[in-house]
Amino acid sequence: MLRQNGRLGKFACVVHNEITNGTVGAPKPTISKNCARILRAHAREIQKLGRRAVRDVVEIGRRLSDAKRRVGHGKFLTWIAIEFGWSERSAENFMRVYDLSLKSANFADLNLPVSALYLLAAPSTPDTALVAVAVRAGTGNGLSLAEVKDIVVNARRNSPLRFLANAALRILNEAENAADIERLLAELSDVARPRVAYILRNKCLDRMGRLDNRVDRLRREIERLELINNLCQQTMAIEKNDPDRDAKDDAWPWPSIPDVWNGLKRQPISDLPSEEVAS
Repeated sequence: MLRQNGRLGKFACVVHNEITNGTVGAPKPTISKNCARILRAHAREIQKLGRRAVRDVVEIGRRLSDAKRRVGHGKFLTWIAIEFGWSERSAENFMRVYDLSLKSANFADLNLPVSALYLLAAPSTPDTALVAVAVRAGTGNGLSLAEVKDIVVNARRNSPLRFLANAALRILNEAENAADIERLLAELSDVARPRVAYILRNKCLDRMGRLDNRVDRLRREIERLELINNLCQQTMAIEKNDPDRDAKDDAWPWPSIPDVWNGLKRQPISDLPSEEVAS
């Protein structure tokens, strides 16, 4: 009988158990001792690379956090978009993993897939899930993404924070004025009320930050369009004072804007005259 901790490794034991229990249909697979050793060596190297990937994610998050602090308010999203082509969520995943690593000195040594790290670093993940994953992954066996998901889901179901978070989201989504906020808060117990207010305040700050970034992008777009509009007005003013304007108007009449758009919709670009395409 093959031992799981023996020289042949876990995969050989799984194959042996499947053959013994009859769970593998004929013809039954076989695995040599040499193949088992090679597979085990691959598994060990992959685990090492996985741990290195965790350290890389943590380091990326650390650098992003420092860059966000240095780049200034409202400019971070523009910076990550230009430098990496990332969305805000991608950057937040890295930074949350870095923040999570600060809570444990051995975090980078956990044998976990990167996608599981993002899940654990999410604000909605209870601390009990983090502890459970750390205990199981800290034994060296590692956990798959599906196993981490199960731990997180069960922890959320049993967490008292679930009720508090749902209450905060309800106020955030339903309240239209101060009277609505006071009414919804009054429905909570004296113990839950300040905790919900704390969660609600942080969610408000998070949304306000995102809206500030959107406003900053819209402001830059308005400035760009105003620049184009001003340059076009200057060009039209120069053309208006041109002494040869009448002759040019005969060759290139001023079209109405609706006529331009309707004409372009009806006429493929390949059918336009070469001069119009060039212009």
